[in-house]
Amino acid sequence: MKKHIKFFLVTAVLSVSITSCSSKKKKVATPPITVNVATTTCENIYEYIKTVGHMEAYQTVAIKAQVEGYLEQILFEDGGNINAGDLLYVIDQRPYIQALNKAQGTYDQYLAQMQYAKDTLIRNSGLVKKNYISENNYEKIISDTMATEGLVKQSKAQVEEAKINLGFTKIYAPISARAGFTKVYKGDLITDSSLMLDLNQIAPIYATFFLPGNDLPSIQKYQEIFGCLDVIVKLDRSSDKSMYRGALTFINNKIDLATGMIQLKASFNNDNMRLWPNQYVSIKVLLNPVKNALLIPLACVEKTPKGDRVYVVNDSSQIEMRTVEVGQRQDGEKIHIKKGLKKGESVVTSGQLTLFPGAFVTIKKSKQKNSEGH
Repeated sequence: MKKHIKFFLVTAVLSVSITSCSSKKKKVATPPITVNVATTTCENIYEYIKTVGHMEAYQTVAIKAQVEGYLEQILFEDGGNINAGDLLYVIDQRPYIQALNKAQGTYDQYLAQMQYAKDTLIRNSGLVKKNYISENNYEKIISDTMATEGLVKQSKAQVEEAKINLGFTKIYAPISARAGFTKVYKGDLITDSSLMLDLNQIAPIYATFFLPGNDLPSIQKYQEIFGCLDVIVKLDRSSDKSMYRGALTFINNKIDLATGMIQLKASFNNDNMRLWPNQYVSIKVLLNPVKNALLIPLACVEKTPKGDRVYVVNDSSQIEMRTVEVGQRQDGEKIHIKKGLKKGESVVTSGQLTLFPGAFVTIKKSKQKNSEGH
């Protein structure tokens, strides 16, 4: 019985040893982790202040009538582009032509009377010296002459007023602008001060926005260094991804006590008329230029309680974990790296969750499109 027990124990020990050796032989090395990478690049960028705002007409003019009358002509199209000096409306001129003719006739009449009075005064100036007429009569002639001169001046002013009123029957554009909808129509009785049309000058055009008052010292600092600061706008939530560059041209003269904000405006040429009043836009005020700034895709940066970090693939295809100091986000989903990386290094863009320092990786090759289109 004891022999059988010893045989069983020896057999069990041998079996365990064989199994252990077999499992060691089956154990294989962990395969490399496949990752996507991007190469760090250097570009010239700007430090900036970002906010939102809206576009605003450079000038707005409300066209109002200055005389009464029936509207005879409308000489522009609603929503059309208008040049300064273009004729917009014509009000019935006939009453004003008659008023001018009447004023001119009165003026001519008084002018003739004044000339007669002056001639009479000259003739009688010699007679009074010889006592052919009394001093009282001569003084009356002088008084009549002066009164007639006053009537001439008054009637001349009436002629000028009639000319002005006749001129007001033709209404011209004071600025080059974009027309809105006409508020009056042919045949309408136009009254004095009737609102007829709104004009918006949109080339150039303003972008209006507000910034915290704490940002003002930075703007003033870089204005002193670089002069006029550039401003970039992009249409908010639009399929148009174009960016438009203008210049900071206005800073309000006070900070709002209630909000702590200050109003600013930037001017844009807007030659292609793509920017429109009251459009919402994203705004960047460009401050300090940074030459050869190191950039990587935003997806490379992993935020942790201990700071921002990235995973770098070294020359041995192993992972190095780096803590980095990030700057501002840039266009094209990139971010500025101030410290922690060098130009030309390969940084992991996806697959970070399975990575650890020292891990071996395989870089996934991007699919290239066949030039022949197959």
